[in-house]
Amino acid sequence: MLLGLGALAIWALWPRDERPEPTPGATGPLDRPGTAGRAPADRPVLPTRTRADPPSRAPAPEPPADLPPQEPDSRPHVTCRLSERLPATSGALYLDTDHRYLVGQVTAMDDRVSFPIGRDAGAQVLHLVGFEPVQVSWTSQGGRATCTPDPLVLSARQPMTLGGRVLNTAGNPELDARVLGCGPVRMAHDGAFTVSPVSAPCTLQAVRQDGYWFSRSQREEIAYAPGRSVQVDLVLNEYPRGGMGIAVSMTDQGIRVTDVHPDTPAAQAGLQAGDVILTVDGIATVDLGLREFVSQATGEAGTDVQVTVLDAHGGERAITLTRAMLGP
Repeated sequence: MLLGLGALAIWALWPRDERPEPTPGATGPLDRPGTAGRAPADRPVLPTRTRADPPSRAPAPEPPADLPPQEPDSRPHVTCRLSERLPATSGALYLDTDHRYLVGQVTAMDDRVSFPIGRDAGAQVLHLVGFEPVQVSWTSQGGRATCTPDPLVLSARQPMTLGGRVLNTAGNPELDARVLGCGPVRMAHDGAFTVSPVSAPCTLQAVRQDGYWFSRSQREEIAYAPGRSVQVDLVLNEYPRGGMGIAVSMTDQGIRVTDVHPDTPAAQAGLQAGDVILTVDGIATVDLGLREFVSQATGEAGTDVQVTVLDAHGGERAITLTRAMLGP
């Protein structure tokens, strides 16, 4: 199990996560928002990779206009009457009026809305797409639920528009990024995007796959702005993340190399299985967990990382490796 975890740590580094909800606010699997992938001043300065004027490219196909499907919720549900009949629509249930604590997804059709509950009585805030939030309370006894008010009175919201651009830290459009959150997203060939309908309040984030890693922009919290047009720039690191190309495990001495993959910086530098990495950029690895080691050892592709290695014969040597993007 440890070997498998170590292998993921550097070579595959992070499993492909379709969420791909890595850590909230992160720009990579283990990065801090807005700083990950930027090389310190003593590391090489890379030339700009991207072009300010994107090449001609056919527009990306538009996704369906409906909301993305939700996973089935196995919790008990309550069904309440609505003040008007609706086509099939979706929404969310929150604990508070600020819409900060999401309880679950809801569905509505005709004059009924169904939502999950965790106890026999409660009060929460229902947010259906296109309508103002409404407070709803319920009690449930013997399998029968009573909603208050009954019916729930819906008030239509004034529409808002949401769009923007996905850029990188060089200020150029990112053409291979996706935008997640706030509703169905349409991406243009020049990095521009629009969201419609907008399920605000919500969180918006740009994501780009860099081989075995994901780069992510900071999360942008979108408030409901009735009748307004909201524009947001989402910024990704220009260069992809890179690593050394080794599988590792933890030992009492530090981080042990369990495998060196061919045609990687580690193989070119002569690292071998059985070597123990004692330091990475001056930090003793004996004090690091695997995640902390991965965070320190990986970085912007094309930048250097310095390691001190103890070989099987007890000899120590310092090695400088240039990180490379790994994977497809």
